[in-house]
Formats: sequence, C-alpha cells, structure tokens
Amino acid sequence: MNWHAFISTLLGGFITFNAILFTNALDLRKRKRTHDALIHALLQGLQDDVGGLLEMAETSPVRPIQDVAEGKPYEGLFTASQDYFIVYHSNAALVMQIADADLRRSIMQTYTRAKAVLDTVNMNRLYLERFHYLQSTFLKTKDASVQAESEDYRQALVQIAGQLKQADAQFRRTAASLLEMLSRTLGTELKEKTMIVAETPRDFPPSNPGYVKAGRIRQLCAKIAGCFARKQNTKQCLRQRINSHSQTLTTKTVSLGQ
Repeated sequence: MNWHAFISTLLGGFITFNAILFTNALDLRKRKRTHDALIHALLQGLQDDVGGLLEMAETSPVRPIQDVAEGKPYEGLFTASQDYFIVYHSNAALVMQIADADLRRSIMQTYTRAKAVLDTVNMNRLYLERFHYLQSTFLKTKDASVQAESEDYRQALVQIAGQLKQADAQFRRTAASLLEMLSRTLGTELKEKTMIVAETPRDFPPSNPGYVKAGRIRQLCAKIAGCFARKQNTKQCLRQRINSHSQTLTTKTVSLGQ
C-alpha cells in the first residue's frame, strides 16, 4: 500500500472539507450582516415615521385634542383616509424579527395606540356630523323628539371626547418612549460599528475593509483542491511512465540476450 499517496489524498480531502466549512461560515456571516442592515434601516424608518406622527399631532391645523374642556365634545373635524403607518405595515414581518423584545413590544404598542386614536377620531366625526344635522333639523322643525335625539348624541360626544383625550395621551407617552429607545438602540449600533472599523487590520484591500469576500475564499479553496488533484494526477502519470519505461528496458534486454 502506498502510504504517501494515501496520506496526501487524506490531507487534501481534509483541507477541502475545512475550506467548505469556512466558506459556509462566511456565507452565514454575510447573511447576518445583510439582516442586521435591514433591521437597522427599519429602525431608522420607524424613528422617522413615529417622529412624523408626533409632529403632525402638534402642528395639525385641527383643534388639539388635549385642549378639549371637561364635559365638552371634541368638535375638530379630521378625516383619517390615508395610510399613516406605511413603514410599519410594509415591514410587519421584519418587525417581528427584532431581537430586543422590549423594543419590539414598544413598537407594536405605539402603532396600536395610534390606530386607536384615529379610530376614535373617525367615530367622533360621524357622531358630530349627526349631531349637527339633528340641531339643524330641530331649528327648522322645532320637533321635541329631534331635540331629545340631539341631546343624546351630545352626551355621547362628551364621552367620546374623554376617551379620545385618554387615547391621545397614551399614544404621546408611548411614542415618546419609543423614540428614546430607538435613539439609544441606533446610537449603540453606531458605536459598535465604529469600534469594529477602528479595530480592523490595515492589510485588507481598501475596497472591502474588515473582511474578505466569500467568492475570493471559494476561488482559493478551489485552487487548493485543484493543486492536490493535479498533484495526484502527476504522481500517477509519473508511475505510469516509469512502469512503461521499465517494461521497455526489460523487453530490449531480453531481445539483446536472445
């Protein structure tokens, strides 16, 4: 048994196997970096989205909800016909992949309470339109039943105003807390990336600092495997030539002896 050929083959297979494992590890690392980049972009988008909602609530020309007096209906007319949560709705599956459970819960609570505010505003608008219609009808007809129904709607509007103030206050608190959490999270990620870049060795190519592309590693592994394969083929060819040459010499020697 040719132990040298066996050991060479075994060593080549071992190196190739480790190269495959190393390549898979690089692929996993690359996918993780891509996923982390998506999460980072999502958090930035949510930060801008929630900040925009708070700014809209502060600068809207509609009467502020928190200024409604106790026992009075909210008479601000606002139609929530647009999708104000496009970042959240478009990336709901990605939100569930956020590793920080507290941050994930805060995001969901903020958008749930924002939707509750809009739903209450829409309900208040419907009741308010009906109330104004009944008042106008009563002024024309002087019907007592219309006046009684109008008073019922006014009492309902007072209750809705209280619910609306409470929902608005909860949304503002949750949104402010979420913005603080997002600022801390994004600031921490930025610091970690800065430390990684600062600790990166200087001998990497300038175009890709800090890591080697998986494709280049695959090429290197393929070259190593090819070298071992060629080495084995070369050894086999040499053996065949030596055997052929030995047979030729034997044949010539036999011929001369005869």
